[in-house]
Amino acid sequence: MPRTMSLTPLENSCLDEENQKKIKENAEKMLKKLDDMKYGEDITFKDFTKKGQLTEQSYILAIKHTLKSDTLFLKRTPSEIGINSYNTTLLRTWQENMEIQYVLDPYACATYILSYITKGQRGISRLLEKAAEEAKSGNKDITNRVRHIGNKF
Repeated sequence: MPRTMSLTPLENSCLDEENQKKIKENAEKMLKKLDDMKYGEDITFKDFTKKGQLTEQSYILAIKHTLKSDTLFLKRTPSEIGINSYNTTLLRTWQENMEIQYVLDPYACATYILSYITKGQRGISRLLEKAAEEAKSGNKDITNRVRHIGNKF
């Protein structure tokens, strides 16, 4: 893309059947070209659209056709399709791997944070369930059952 931009999914109800079909064909053509380039091809955006016989506008419509939610597209060359989003200042400072995603949907952000926070708890819950089953199956009094579960925890 020639610039960083935020795109929303295409509303097909606003288009006639012929335009919908053309946009879908362009999207399939674009995805095929990108898939063919997954191992790298050093070309400019202009060369990419020319090769795919697309204008910038038809390329953007094809991308919008493939979207399910609002998405931020960062300015990059077609040869960078396999590279995660990054910030050069942070990359130089941390000298570590990173994957940056811009948040455009507050609900999706809350869902992600909640699943991340509770991720560790799922494993602990399963471990404690197993410990409780082991304690029940043995011939132990309540004190030893609680001790067994506590030791597992």
